[in-house]
Amino acid sequence: MQHKTNSNISSPVHEVDEPCYSDLIKPEDLARERPDLFSDAKMKWLVRQRHQNGLSDAAAIVKCGRTVLVVRSKFYEWLLANKA
Repeated sequence: MQHKTNSNISSPVHEVDEPCYSDLIKPEDLARERPDLFSDAKMKWLVRQRHQNGLSDAAAIVKCGRTVLVVRSKFYEWLLANKA
């Protein structure tokens, strides 16, 4: 007798969209890391305008209390999608 296996059962998959700790960076550190792309003032402006420019919708900004962090991978995805 043959046993049929259910091909719809899959093993647990890790969420690729979840940022890891090393993907978080302060806006001013991102500006220092990539001065060819961003000034400190530009990063501050982008963070302040996050609800208007789509960074919040892209989940590229994480705010915990007064601390604001950029999710590096999401930020670059947003940047390339918007050609900002």
